[in-house]
Amino acid sequence: TIQNSQGQILRRVEPGGFTMGTSRAEPSRRANEVIVPVLITKPYFIGTREVTNREFRRFRQNHDSKGDIHASLAGDLNPVVNVTWEDAVEYCNWLSTQEGLPLAYKKVFERWQPIEPTPDGYRLPTEAEWVWAIRYQGRSSATTFPWGRS
Repeated sequence: TIQNSQGQILRRVEPGGFTMGTSRAEPSRRANEVIVPVLITKPYFIGTREVTNREFRRFRQNHDSKGDIHASLAGDLNPVVNVTWEDAVEYCNWLSTQEGLPLAYKKVFERWQPIEPTPDGYRLPTEAEWVWAIRYQGRSSATTFPWGRS
């Protein structure tokens, strides 16, 4: 694991292959889900927990987590909520700048796009990277949930 300048802990996820999706036998399966083979070819780092309100407010001081709806939403140590994909991308680029890393996203015609090939800066994980990190990494088989099968 490594710790960045913001105090966030990131763990290294090693490459590997797995099948992603849900079989027809799974009770939680959606109609559009199929099983596909996936190969993660490079190691990557991923946060060991969600970004907190305190961490996100270092980037955007006026961020509103809707604490007026439920007070706990705005707690400093609670996961940040009320964030768009674009907000998350801008936060990733801000983190990259803080760490002196290349940016992972650029604006093209007013829309954020990932920079290819993927640089070493902070970025959101792909769906496959997320699944690999939470369901497979370090286990002999997949689990239904990050904490196990039930």
